[in-house]
Amino acid sequence: MRISSIKPDVLTLRELYKEEASSLQIPSIQWQFVWDSEDVKELIDSIVNGYPIGAVIIWEPTSKFPSAPLIGRGGTSKNRYVLDGQQRLTALMLIQNGWRIQRGEKLIQCTPISYVPENNRLYLSSKKGIDISLIVNASLGDADALVQLQREYPAKYRQAMNSIGERIVNYKLPFYVLKSDTDGTDNVYEHIAEIFTRVNSAGVKIGNLEMFLSFFAAAFPKKEKDRIIEIHEDLSTRFELDLEPLIRF
Repeated sequence: MRISSIKPDVLTLRELYKEEASSLQIPSIQWQFVWDSEDVKELIDSIVNGYPIGAVIIWEPTSKFPSAPLIGRGGTSKNRYVLDGQQRLTALMLIQNGWRIQRGEKLIQCTPISYVPENNRLYLSSKKGIDISLIVNASLGDADALVQLQREYPAKYRQAMNSIGERIVNYKLPFYVLKSDTDGTDNVYEHIAEIFTRVNSAGVKIGNLEMFLSFFAAAFPKKEKDRIIEIHEDLSTRFELDLEPLIRF
């Protein structure tokens, strides 16, 4: 397998929500979603203030890789896997989808986050202020969300959309797409482990996860790899078991 192209791009979050998110998959070797509600709130604060939140890196191989959808129960016919940015993308999906999403058979959720126009601050609350998910969906053009926002907050909805909604949906996210092809050998796991390690280490000492990915790539024939991933998908759904302890076992 070799990288045939790297396409740097910039997407607005509006484009991510409407065009890209439904086609993205999370590789089975990726981390679980580990952010808490405070992390999601800090991400929103960074976006609203125009701070950089890092790039998202997508891998497009010619062959399929064991994975779960970024959002939803079903898969997609496109081979588009998130190499870097899973925590941020999951948080962004939570923002748009009322703070809870389905990923395959697993439910991911966080505490609702609201905006208080009087002091221009964000809160972890479903009762104080205006729900940011409602603001974002209204800014994305959802008619029901816009009507609800206007009805419940007639004096404040414009400020909410200008101060929060428009800043979020128009935020520009660096987006890299790596395309690869196969060379006729069964080395896709080895290469994805190497790419994942390099993308995530960024000069930092490689941790246990990356070492185990490399070990996993090299130590098992394809049939055994597929069986281990199948077992992991079942156990991670029921017990949130990471891949590393399963490989140790």
